[in-house]
Amino acid sequence: MEQMLLETVQDASRQITITSIINICLVAAIVVAVFIILSVVRKRLKNKLPLENDMRRLHMYTTVFRIVKVLVIISGVIAILQVLGINISGIAGGIGVVLVIFLLAMKDSFQDLFSGFTIMTDKYFSVGDAVEFDGRDGIVISFTVRTTKIEFIDDRSVMSIA
Repeated sequence: MEQMLLETVQDASRQITITSIINICLVAAIVVAVFIILSVVRKRLKNKLPLENDMRRLHMYTTVFRIVKVLVIISGVIAILQVLGINISGIAGGIGVVLVIFLLAMKDSFQDLFSGFTIMTDKYFSVGDAVEFDGRDGIVISFTVRTTKIEFIDDRSVMSIA
């Protein structure tokens, strides 16, 4: 297996030409352009949101932009490997198996993440709302996709609920 990988890398290094270097630069330029566009869109959306009233949208946009950035980087790496002539089908298969194992191991975390998105999009509560948790009255002081912070009225203690 290691010998095959070494031979593949050696063959790919021999085949690097001016055309492949230009193609790599083109892929890198596209990735950089997408990052610049994402940055501009994110700044414009952030400037349009009133921060006090719409923290849930800000958190959602931030999370979505992070996911898109990771996908752009992965796509760029795959494109560069293909330009170099490296066969990525075996790598993709291995990554697929590792990804399935990872997703099964992280099932509960992803369930919490989707629950957080549901709370944010359905607007069950907002910052400043009075809530009851474990028989105690409190006020929501902040929340993200993963946690909600409540300040209890009786003793001013703060609890973070995941």
